[in-house]
This record gives sequence, C-alpha cells and structure tokens, in this order.
Amino acid sequence: MSNDPESTAQTQKPPKKRAVKRDIFVVLLIILIVLPTIPLSLTSLGPIGSGAGVLATVVAVIAVRAFGLAKGALVALFGALTLSLAPLGLIYPAMGTMLLVILGGICGFAIYQGKEAPFVMLGMFVGITMVMPNPLTVDQLEHGVTVTSDYIFILTGLMLLSAIWGFLLGWLLLKKLPSGHAVPVQRDVAMTYGATLSLLGGLSAAVVLTWFPNTAAGWVILTVYVIVVPRAIDDKIVHQMRVKAAHRVVGTVIGIAIAGAIAAVIRNPIPLVLLGIICLVIALELRVAGRPYWQFVLFLTPGVVFLTGFGLNAEQFGVMRLVCTLIGVFISLVALELIRRYTIPWIIRSKELEAADAATTS
Repeated sequence: MSNDPESTAQTQKPPKKRAVKRDIFVVLLIILIVLPTIPLSLTSLGPIGSGAGVLATVVAVIAVRAFGLAKGALVALFGALTLSLAPLGLIYPAMGTMLLVILGGICGFAIYQGKEAPFVMLGMFVGITMVMPNPLTVDQLEHGVTVTSDYIFILTGLMLLSAIWGFLLGWLLLKKLPSGHAVPVQRDVAMTYGATLSLLGGLSAAVVLTWFPNTAAGWVILTVYVIVVPRAIDDKIVHQMRVKAAHRVVGTVIGIAIAGAIAAVIRNPIPLVLLGIICLVIALELRVAGRPYWQFVLFLTPGVVFLTGFGLNAEQFGVMRLVCTLIGVFISLVALELIRRYTIPWIIRSKELEAADAATTS
C-alpha cells in the first residue's frame, strides 16, 4: 500500500469541493421540504394551509439528525402532536402555560445529553403558533383562526403527514451529512437551564395567552428559547448569552426590515410561504455550519414571519415583533443575572462540599 502524500491528497476531496457538494445538497433539501406543499395545495387546504405543516417537517429533520432513526421518530411524533395541540392554549391558557413549562423541562433534560436542538426549535414554533395559530384557509387568513375540534383534527393530520415526510428527509440527511458528536452539558447546569426555561416560558405564556392572544406576542417566548442556551458553568455563560442577545436584536431588526420590504412588494401569500421555507432552511444550514448567530437570526426572522403570518400586515406587526424581541431579551438577561449571582455560586459551593465530603470519607 502506498503512503505517498500526493496520492493520499488526491483521494481526499478538497474543502471547497466538499462545501459545494454540501450546498448543492442543502438546495435539494429545500426543494424536498417544499415539495409536499404542491399536492397539498390542490386539496381543500389550498395554498394557505399546505405550508402550515412545514414546521413539523423541520422539527422531524432535526430530531432524526440529533437522535438517530428510532428515537428521532418518537421525537418527530411528539413534535407533530405538540404543534397540533398548541392552539388549544388560546382556549385553555392554563393548558398552554403548562405545555411551555413541560417543554422547558424537556429541554433541560435534552441539553444534559447535548441533544436539545429539536426541542428548542419545537419550543420556538409552539410559542409562535400557540398565540397566533396558523390559518388553514383563505377565510381564516383574512378573519383570524377560530380554534375548533375540526381545526385541531385537520391540523393534526397535516402535522403527522409532515412529520413522516420530515423523518424521511432526516434519514436522507443523516446518510449524506452525518451529525457531529453531541456536546453534553453538566447536570447541574442542565437542571438550571430547564428550570429557567420552564419559569420564563410558563410566565410568558400565561401573560400572553391571557392578555395578548392572536398577536405577535409569541415572539417573547421564541426569543427566550433562542437566548437561554448554556454551554458553561462560569462567567463564560454570561458573556455567551449577552453576545447572543446582541446578535438576536441585530438579526431581528434586519430580518424584520427585510421581511417588511418583501411583503410590501409581494402581496400573494403563496410565494411568501415558499420564501419562508427557504429562509428557514438557510437559517438551519448557517446554524449547523457554525456561522455567527446574527446571520442565523437574520434568515430565521423572515422565515418565521412568512410561515406564521404569510407576510401580511408586515408593516403593522414588524414593530410589535421587535418590541416583543426586546422584552424577551430583557427577561432572559434578568434571569441570567440572577443565575450568575445566586445559582452558579450555589452550584460551585455544593460541588466543593461534595468533594470535601468525598475526600473525608475516603
């Protein structure tokens, strides 16, 4: 067997070629995610309702990438059912509040294993669609959604079909672009993270569902989920979240401006839905590639705007989305400061006491 460096270099693909191949595959993935909306638009759902299930597809793709096929299928199913039942929070605010509390705890457990990505994305989508449910018809788009048993039934079927499609795409993605190693978080930090998300998500849901239903106020919940993600136990976590908060504001401002400009020119919801899907997939690709966080938010913002509101009344809701983002940033940083001042020192002292007890007994 030859150990010639030149022959070895020839067998390895150059980084640029690998990047081009990955970009081509991402474009193909975007097309495949959009593909089911074409036949669905020919059904009674029409072009409006056909795009609602994309959220379940995205969660399923990330779930398979994070957990593999077997567990990923269960997470995808859980995501589809959660998204289907989320609009009931408008009728039963206590149920919606409890759902966000439970999702926060699940995120804490998942980040302990380093596999929180699908649950964080699910929490973001639930926060948005619970407060302002996706319309499935043109009439619902124009006059607002009334959450009925028929609406939940149709939405559940759509989400389940979309989750199955997302599972298949996740399997394809896993074959072409294997996921990296999971990066677990320390148990105490994960518990603190889960408790913080449960508290902030639950309180935000209770306030929003009670006093601000059918508005863009769900962006408060979305912002909490994207900022409160710890990866350290000392002051690095403070710096990381402060930087992420700044990136979040910058990306949101630019993203809202872009979404408003596009919606001012394009009034048809169908191309806006397609643009939303493309923006969302590009955002996920930037996140996976480790690009600066503001770039991820820059594409995430118009993606969520177009998929949840179809870009309609973008001028009216743009300012409210920005205000809700700032509120979410503020309460997240307040919670972070309390954690830095009280929780982290308590965790460190507890570990020191445990180490001292272990040394004494040994």
